[in-house]
Amino acid sequence: MKKYLFLNIFMLCATLSFSQGDVTMGMRIAALRYPEVGMPQENLMPVVVSGKIGFVNHDGELALPPTYDKERDIETYRFRDGLMIVKKNGKYGYLNTKLEEVIPCQFEEARPFDDGLAAVKKDKMWGFIDKKGENVIAFGYKRVCSFSFGLAAVVGDQDSIGFIDKFGIIAIPVQFDNAGQPAFMEDGRCAVKKNGVGVFINKKGEIIGNLSEAYTFFTYMTMFNFVCFFNSTIRTIFIYVYFIFDHFQPCHIIFCFQKSWVTFICEEK
Repeated sequence: MKKYLFLNIFMLCATLSFSQGDVTMGMRIAALRYPEVGMPQENLMPVVVSGKIGFVNHDGELALPPTYDKERDIETYRFRDGLMIVKKNGKYGYLNTKLEEVIPCQFEEARPFDDGLAAVKKDKMWGFIDKKGENVIAFGYKRVCSFSFGLAAVVGDQDSIGFIDKFGIIAIPVQFDNAGQPAFMEDGRCAVKKNGVGVFINKKGEIIGNLSEAYTFFTYMTMFNFVCFFNSTIRTIFIYVYFIFDHFQPCHIIFCFQKSWVTFICEEK
């Protein structure tokens, strides 16, 4: 039997705020006092005051006064591998679940931790740090993606994409188009473009399949674990959904734009 699911991507975030994590009565009451609140997690809930991010605890009391710059959607303030990206005085660092700034705000840009490593930018180049803030992969890349199942996409001097392992060793030489945010999925595949054509590769860099359409856009949404391929000509989305069906399953998506949000109708094939 086919399964259907209606998704409102904008409202999904708001719904998750009160359907995930330990949401207490104190948090619910505190949410009424602030213009914006985020997803409760680790008995903490991010709140916004005058463009600054702070946190309330499970009792709804202010655990950390608004200190950090709000420079992205409130729903993206999430702990990953026990750490959260924050920004202060124009630089990025990381908080732990005790609200301690364990990695000082010092980077030009920063990505969430995955597999124990995070991509950060310093002196206009990207590298990787561990959870102690130590530079474990040198700052030498023009662009990087987060690690996913042991490999991370990087762009070097040749302006093409290759993949490195967690030791910084080249696992797949640079050869793919500098497009999208390639990331390996649980089934060992990764969607990339080569000479303008979308293909799937394995962890050896071998092409193991072509996308059925000449997709103009694809991305890996790490927060919700799905891969999206968009064809702007026929206005169709195909999506590999993990969080809906508990495995990566190709689904046909019908979508419509309504102001600032998109409604997706997912049909399991």
